[in-house]
Amino acid sequence: MTGANHWRRKQKASDRPDIVAHVFELKKNELLKDIIKHGVLGKVVADIHSIEFQKRGLPHMHLLIFLDEADKIHTAEQVDNIVSAQLPDPELQPRPLPDYYKLYATWSLWRCQA
Repeated sequence: MTGANHWRRKQKASDRPDIVAHVFELKKNELLKDIIKHGVLGKVVADIHSIEFQKRGLPHMHLLIFLDEADKIHTAEQVDNIVSAQLPDPELQPRPLPDYYKLYATWSLWRCQA
């Protein structure tokens, strides 16, 4: 998990490390609650995570979870049931927001800016 570096009002993440850290902490806690407490991937028997900061001050998390034997993933088909890397089709999956596809493509896709 990482933070987006798209800022309005011409600010950079490094201009407001307090807000970046606070929002990241809130999102991290919700993700951990979904995975560990609510078991969205199965029963978690152990976990460990670390937080790192990128050069421009954006935090990201490395998370390792160990699932109960009954919930372990053993096949590619099981992975495919959990992981998806498709953008929603704006024609087939209309959303309440008119520009949902554009917003999703803008804020949820990582782009290399080398």
